[in-house]
Amino acid sequence: MEPIRPNYSFEENDKNVTFVLIIDDLKVKRKLSRKFQKYPINARVINQSFEEQSINFTIKSLNNSIVYQFLIKRLPTQIIVEKTKIKYDNNKIELILTKAETETWKPYVEYDFETINLIK
Repeated sequence: MEPIRPNYSFEENDKNVTFVLIIDDLKVKRKLSRKFQKYPINARVINQSFEEQSINFTIKSLNNSIVYQFLIKRLPTQIIVEKTKIKYDNNKIELILTKAETETWKPYVEYDFETINLIK
């Protein structure tokens, strides 16, 4: 079964970019062993690859076996990988990226932030 790209929203300030992925059936629970952070209880992260110019976050629902993949092969600008954060909540996942430059990503919305096809 092909992965599905989840619906998402985008927020930005000078330093950070946040992608909020909508995963309708995602349920989370706080874990004592992880500083009370929330983690999925009905899904499993298959891939979370964050590089300076790309991201690939893939999660599989254990309820219906649907695989959701949020992939951007070439980001508009570089990110600081070590500062990447992932926050889980019921029905959503936030991917918080720290930009290496303050350049806005808003012009790339219509390209789904994928700039690999814009390079000639």
